[in-house]
Amino acid sequence: TKPSELLSSVEWLPGSMSEAKTEARGPAAEDRDKALASRSIPNLPTAVFDSAEGQLALGHVSSELRAEFRRLIAVAESAALALNHCQDDGKLRPPSIAAEQFFVEQWAGQLRYKNHPTGMQERFLEEASRLSLACINEASLALLEELESLLPDLQKASAEDARTGPATVRLDSAFGPIVLGSAGSNRYEGDAFLTLDTGGDDRWQGGAGSNLGLPSPLSIALDLGGRDEYRCERAHCQGAGYGGVGLLIDAGSEGDSYQSGPHSQGAGMLGLGLLWDFGGDDVFEAKSFGQGAGTLGVGLLLDQAGNDLAVIPARGQGFAATGGLGIYADLDGADQRRLGLAGEAPHGPLSGGGQGGAWGTRSLPWRGAPSLHGGIGLLYDRAGNDGYYARAFGQASAWMLSLGLLLDRAGDDNYVAEWFGQASAQHLSAALLLDSDGSDRYRGTNRVQASANDRSAAILWDQSEDADRYELTTVGTALERELGPGQAWASGPHGLSLLVDSGGDDQYLGRREGLAATLPSSRPDRRSRAVLLDLGGTDSYLSGPSRNGGNPADGASWLQRRQAVGMDTLSDRPGWPDSASTANANVAADSTRPLSTEVELWRELDEAYRALLVAESGGEATEALLERFPSDRLIEIAETHVEPSLRRAAARLLVARRDLRGWDLLIASLEHHSEDTHRPRALSSLPFWLSVGTGVDNLSSLSEWRDAWGEVREETDLASSWKYVRALDGMLLASGQGETTQIRTICAEARDWGVDKLTEACAQLLGFWAWSLGHPEAGARGDLELAIDLGQIAVQLAPDSSEKFIYLATALYGRGEKDLATRALEKARILDPDAPALRALERRMADEVQP
Repeated sequence: TKPSELLSSVEWLPGSMSEAKTEARGPAAEDRDKALASRSIPNLPTAVFDSAEGQLALGHVSSELRAEFRRLIAVAESAALALNHCQDDGKLRPPSIAAEQFFVEQWAGQLRYKNHPTGMQERFLEEASRLSLACINEASLALLEELESLLPDLQKASAEDARTGPATVRLDSAFGPIVLGSAGSNRYEGDAFLTLDTGGDDRWQGGAGSNLGLPSPLSIALDLGGRDEYRCERAHCQGAGYGGVGLLIDAGSEGDSYQSGPHSQGAGMLGLGLLWDFGGDDVFEAKSFGQGAGTLGVGLLLDQAGNDLAVIPARGQGFAATGGLGIYADLDGADQRRLGLAGEAPHGPLSGGGQGGAWGTRSLPWRGAPSLHGGIGLLYDRAGNDGYYARAFGQASAWMLSLGLLLDRAGDDNYVAEWFGQASAQHLSAALLLDSDGSDRYRGTNRVQASANDRSAAILWDQSEDADRYELTTVGTALERELGPGQAWASGPHGLSLLVDSGGDDQYLGRREGLAATLPSSRPDRRSRAVLLDLGGTDSYLSGPSRNGGNPADGASWLQRRQAVGMDTLSDRPGWPDSASTANANVAADSTRPLSTEVELWRELDEAYRALLVAESGGEATEALLERFPSDRLIEIAETHVEPSLRRAAARLLVARRDLRGWDLLIASLEHHSEDTHRPRALSSLPFWLSVGTGVDNLSSLSEWRDAWGEVREETDLASSWKYVRALDGMLLASGQGETTQIRTICAEARDWGVDKLTEACAQLLGFWAWSLGHPEAGARGDLELAIDLGQIAVQLAPDSSEKFIYLATALYGRGEKDLATRALEKARILDPDAPALRALERRMADEVQP
């Protein structure tokens, strides 16, 4: 397998943001322009080689090697000229922005992909609009094909060269240095347009195939043999293309060592980055975005053989973001791969992202704010007993309009993923982990082993008939409180998870929700689906105490109402012992009830509730709604319907009608775990909503809720309770639509009501929008005056919250009020001196006053 064949096989040729310009010109016009450009550039590489100075410097080199070296120079020169043609002004160059800023906020060290202003990323899109990604890909593919055809003759000529002169020769050209090394132990420093080393144990420092800092958009480093050491502390090294193309090819069969900073070891951003290692037991270590990582471009790490070790904290080993393709391909050997720092927060900047992972950016809920689709991340391993570790977002993981793929073709493999891994997809994404052969072990902690959320699909398919083991448990540095669902588990609207094991005597060990289970939706028209299929062997199952539905067992089938099914072998024997039990009678009845009827009823109930939220008391609209849903009908639905979401919808309408029974029924419905109850501290959860209306603290168990409600039930002012929850729903609706003025108006009225939970909600929402509107990257969507206004209200409502003072300080500093910002930071420092956002803003303010 060669790089050109690999890229051709995935048919990666994305449309360019200025593609029409490229298509209209045609090959003839491009060739003419390249010829004209070459005449106007003095000291082109081939001219320097052919000059008297060049011939003198290379006089001690064999004629065969000189001829092959010139062929290599000519190929590189032609490719550089072609690449320059890919930018509008005829000179392809990197952006002036540090590439890592696409992912991590410079001052706060926070990832940008999750609910973050997209100002910096939009600047990268502006840079991308000035070049043709399709043109870069076409030129890169042609270059790779020519290099691959040159390699055998280069290797032959190098092996026959008996040199007696200097170990290295350097020629300076318009595109950067051209360097030829010997078969001895050489040392390479700095950056070069083209470096050819003919063998020996070498030490490479500097770019080693990085176009950054060169007058050319292309850099090639080619080492034909030896046990080599590559060391680079800066960003963009060892096969890195940033606004161009960077290639590092190590064609030796010995083991090599690679250490580098971020954006390295096969990293492409607005270009192509390639690291191609032919063999040996290698060690790859990079800081971030590397080992096959692409954004608005292609990154490829191809290792052909050897027992390798690859380590990267974040965004690597087959990772892609917006408009990118990242591939880590290993063709042979027993390899060990580590992704993410142990103990890092799952959403932290060094927690992972890769091993067949990809993500896009989910922007803030501004009107017109862009959410950026992600890319395609692929880890392909063809053979060997391999070990995988990922702290988070690894081993076929996708977030926000992305595709994550891990394909392991053979070997007894060991997969360990703590969070969001082993086929995990979130937010309109897809993830596939396909293991074709071997006895494998899968261990994970939370959202792993076919876990899908929010219109996403996650598939784990073990195709072998060997014995496999699936464990849902604490692994690595994960804590007991982090233990969550997995093993064919889905949540959110229209999530789909599928775990398939094709055979073997397998073990399934779970301690939480899983083995074909879903988190029931808050509405019947957005149900998720989960399927587990084990197609052979004698299997054992151990499930957690929260199992909902039939009991998993060898040779059995089990159901979780309409939303999940498990099947061990092709059997129709149910997995529950008593099919006449009440629970399973409900399952049977539910399976015959038309879903469309439930959906229509839920929509009518929801429409009525939303109308009452905005209707004036006693108006014609209110009367019409009350006639459509009389109390007796609502009571019947809330007490007897098999669908919990319909029970709650009916009970909320009773609350809106100031009917005490609505509160009774809503509290009783807490026995049904669903999206409404999954995160009880969230402002949009049912428990928080109940706390606002009843004055009861957000409690943990149904019995505690019943006891606490029984103490205050008779004294409850139903009109006031409805007013409070109506205000909460109004605030949440306004926040989701970015209507900050409406939030402020509701909160101004609610401040006098003395409801602690409403005050908490106001502080959270106003603080969030103060941060959003006052963020340095808010751009045209920002509003510093409004941010300061909202921030001042937030700190009054939550004077013990450090983050609210930090948000206010950020907006004040953005307006130039440094003294006031400093005073706000002093308050924040008293409350939480170790807050990361506090230290980040302090650094930002300190850096800007330095000379």
